[in-house]
Order: sequence, then structure tokens, then C-alpha cells
Amino acid sequence: MISQIDRLVDARLNAGTGDALPGQSVASGTGAAQYLGQIGAKVALGPVEIRYNSAVGTLFGGIYQYVFMKYTTTQPARGQLVFWDVSVGEATYTVNGDAKPTTAIPTLIAGVVINATVVQGTYAWMQIGGRASVLPDSSITATTAGDGVTAKISATVPSTVDNGTALAATTAGAIAGVDTLIGISEATVAASTIFVCQLNNTLAFRRI
Repeated sequence: MISQIDRLVDARLNAGTGDALPGQSVASGTGAAQYLGQIGAKVALGPVEIRYNSAVGTLFGGIYQYVFMKYTTTQPARGQLVFWDVSVGEATYTVNGDAKPTTAIPTLIAGVVINATVVQGTYAWMQIGGRASVLPDSSITATTAGDGVTAKISATVPSTVDNGTALAATTAGAIAGVDTLIGISEATVAASTIFVCQLNNTLAFRRI
């Protein structure tokens, strides 16, 4: 089931740099959060219904989830991946701009950032299904359309993706592409240039 009930600070999902409180740009008079039930909510929007800030980028029909975003070194930015932070409670729906569990094993993938940037410790929408704009690393395995798109292992630009399923030796052994796979590229890919990826279904079901 996908919730279609949400409170937006801006009708455009990718507007702004994150909400100070769930569904709020500022605290209420009491300082309390009024819409805590929205944390973790998912909405499914088609290409006709979705609203976006075109100055930031196009949003396509898909599934979007409202989460708490934080980071230590890698600020969430458009097209980059965020990862589930399992060091905090599940009900907080916290994602991190830093690769988790490590940069060499970036497998706890949560979704794709849709805002230009997101401020530390704010709430924002990420994309978890449909056609998404993703950012490839400055070094990618292949440029071919239709290749598997994966979280880039030990990326030069943190939290970016690779095009072309590749194996890499890590302390945990070889990671098969399926462990980091997020989808399929629609057209020829150029390094460091955002492209459209058809996300696979697994992201939408990693956290309910």
C-alpha cells in the first residue's frame, strides 16, 4: 500500500533543501512537530500528477519516500545515492549521504536524492521507484545503454553510481553486481553527467 496523504511545504517535491520538521518549514508555536506520521511515507505519482522545480531538474513518474537525511562528509545532492543508517532506530527512517556500511561495500542503498542539496538533519523526499535521474562517478565501467546501474564501489565522487555491472574485491569478498544494483540505464552514459535510470523494484521494499 502506498500512502497518498502527505503535507508538503512546497507542492514541488524537489524544492528547497529539506524541511526543519516533518511537513513543516518552521516549528509550530509550541515547538512540537505536528506531522510525525508522515515520516517514512511513500507516494506514487505518475508523470501527469508530479510537480517539480524545473530549475533543479525533471522528476518522472515513480515512488517517492519522505525520510530524515543526515551525513558526516557527503552532503546529499541531486542524483546521488543515500543509504539506510542502521545505527539509529528503524522508525526514524534515517538515511545518510555517506555510503553504508562502507565505501567499499555500498549496499545499504535507500534511494536517490531529488533536491539540489539537502541540509544536514532535515526531512526530504527521495526517489525509490520509477525513472530517476542519477549521477555517475567520474570513472565508470561502461557507457552502454541498457547496462546495469550500480552503486559505485569506492567512488571517486562519493555516493555516485556506475554503469556496467562490475566485480570488486573487498574485505568481505567479491561483490556481485546484484548486491549494488539499482536499475538499468536508458541511454548512453557519460561520466559525471546525470542520466535517466529505470530503478528496479527492490529499493521500494527495503524499508516498509
